[in-house]
Amino acid sequence: MWNFDRPTKSELHPTMKPVPLVAYPIQNSSMSNCIILEPFAGSGSTLIACEQLGRICYAIELDEKYADVIVKRYIEYVDSYEEVFLIRDGEKILYKDTI
Repeated sequence: MWNFDRPTKSELHPTMKPVPLVAYPIQNSSMSNCIILEPFAGSGSTLIACEQLGRICYAIELDEKYADVIVKRYIEYVDSYEEVFLIRDGEKILYKDTI
């Protein structure tokens, strides 16, 4: 049994998972620099866990509202939006230039 604290309730996402909860199986089931696919990215917990553990995360989220949550959580985690970018029509665009 895994015991991890969970958020009481999040305004950002209805089923937000704590980063340590998703980090645990990632760390036990992959090596550094491995690619982790997250087809239902939700609130971005897997992305942040991969960043902490030195994994490469490919995250997909269809809901634009939650995609924004993921970007904002990631920026808060890295404490900067200077290195955050998006690719639109093959062009790399700094996130700060889109806000």
